[in-house]
Amino acid sequence: MRNLSSLITPLFRLSGPLMLLLGSSFAQAVVDENHFLEGQFQVGTGFRYLKSDSNYASFGSETVLNGANRSYTAMDLDLSARYVLMDRWGLHTNIVMANAETTNLDATRKNSVLSSISAGTDILFLYGSHFLWGDINATMPIDKYDKSIDNPLTSDGVMSLSTSLNYLKPFRNWSFEAGLGFKYRLEGRSALLPYSLGASYHFGKWYVGGGFSGFQSVIDDADTDSQSVRNSTLNRANGGSMLYSSINPSAVFAELKVGRISQGSNHLEGIVRTTLAGDNYAAYTEGLIRWTILFGYERDPKSIEKRIREIPSQFEADTQDGVDQSLFEGDPVKVVPKKVIKKTESEEREAEIITESGEDPSIELRKKKKVNKKKKKKRIPNSENFEEVEVEEEPSNQ
Repeated sequence: MRNLSSLITPLFRLSGPLMLLLGSSFAQAVVDENHFLEGQFQVGTGFRYLKSDSNYASFGSETVLNGANRSYTAMDLDLSARYVLMDRWGLHTNIVMANAETTNLDATRKNSVLSSISAGTDILFLYGSHFLWGDINATMPIDKYDKSIDNPLTSDGVMSLSTSLNYLKPFRNWSFEAGLGFKYRLEGRSALLPYSLGASYHFGKWYVGGGFSGFQSVIDDADTDSQSVRNSTLNRANGGSMLYSSINPSAVFAELKVGRISQGSNHLEGIVRTTLAGDNYAAYTEGLIRWTILFGYERDPKSIEKRIREIPSQFEADTQDGVDQSLFEGDPVKVVPKKVIKKTESEEREAEIITESGEDPSIELRKKKKVNKKKKKKRIPNSENFEEVEVEEEPSNQ
């Protein structure tokens, strides 16, 4: 499988809206298939600032908060961590520290508190030319909702369980991303259906992108037919803002983002997001900045596909059998190939005779050679010519 870090690690650029709506910021740390390798560890932090002075009383209709100089301001700081327990499967956690301030008709209220803690798991289903991964996340509020509270709300104040399915298609310089989720909230709150759609353009270590996101209430709030109590609490504590704990909220957002990735493991991203429309929800513009760093990242790590395709050996030496293993150490024995000598035709014939008669014919041949007559040129006296004569010679005793 090709290493998608050459595509500027596209998963690292997954747009934040869906994950922010689900109350999880870990997903922006996911980079490519190599970031789902066992043992990868990542930490991150993010800061968000928003200010709202109006609500959407009905979808597409924005109204200013009742009274003069009423507003809601929030500054959140979150810390996140993620660890890949085994290939394709990671665990993550996130804590949010919030500071909220509301300006109301009678007073200015402030609240600085540890807002919520969340934990979840993610799993990679598809990787390569397409990426598909899912996530399950549970959020427990520390700053809980109560109808008698007098401090600004820093979250919905109820426990929730979120699931999401995320898709990304990388190209040479572009990446397309989409997400769909479901958020179930306890204590009778409406269930939400978050969604997101976006694209990014990459150049060098930088990227810019934009997109749309939102959420829709799909299961009605338990207080749908008696909204006066909830609205009274929001007017008093939240300055009338419907950012949190409103009944059957819906919203649509637009965003722009810019980011930089250094060596695949160090990621800095900034996002500006604004509401386009909504229903029983606050109208606002917010700015976010996030930094994450991945430990254990290698420039050319062994990909998941290679690790999965590895076939384990059927034999494994037992090194705990009490035998001194140093006896087996040292230079390996060199095996010298045996030289093959090709037999001549006469040698092959002799071998055939031995096979047929059972006797070695070379013994008889050696006897004959001892009395063999040889032809030699011998000079005849008183003659000008040489004449060949046959001379029988006795074998030498030497």
